[in-house]
Amino acid sequence: MKWEAVNQSGEQPNRRSGHTFNVVGSVAYMFGGCDAKKPPGPNNEMYMLDMSDQQSFYWNKVVPESTALPAARWHHTASVFDTTKIVVFGGFSQSKIYRYFNDIWIYDTANDLWSQPPGGAVVTGSDGQGGPKVEYARPWPNVPSPRGSHSGTVMGRRLLVFGGYGGGGFSRRDFNDLFSLDLDTWEWE
Repeated sequence: MKWEAVNQSGEQPNRRSGHTFNVVGSVAYMFGGCDAKKPPGPNNEMYMLDMSDQQSFYWNKVVPESTALPAARWHHTASVFDTTKIVVFGGFSQSKIYRYFNDIWIYDTANDLWSQPPGGAVVTGSDGQGGPKVEYARPWPNVPSPRGSHSGTVMGRRLLVFGGYGGGGFSRRDFNDLFSLDLDTWEWE
């Protein structure tokens, strides 16, 4: 094994941590993270990295056609499913009221569109403290507690989420639980 620096050009993202990086075909998608802008903090930026030319990779910032976008976040998870879609779960916000998320967002790489499953959490405005106000469109049984720094992966037609830490409001609880989201019915168990 050998590490080597890759030539890159285009609209390169700034330094960040807590983001996700998923590969779909020969393109990588980087979402969110805590960036080094002034002031630093989480963002909801999406960047594409075209890796089709093995000698030089090309960055491009995505400006989605969607009217609804996920709130800025970091320490979330993102996993590829259906070969062209990325499912994003949870993460941390900058809000003083809603510190952790347990929402689901779907990014369709073929159409550059964000969406949410029926009944998923939606941002309904501001919490008055610089963060989002999040509410559910319908009762959604078995939704995991809000969290970040968890692990998430797609296996077959399910998103599996394990551990992390978070809770409601300002609570800080470590989790040792496992949840499964059916990617056809969008129901948790």
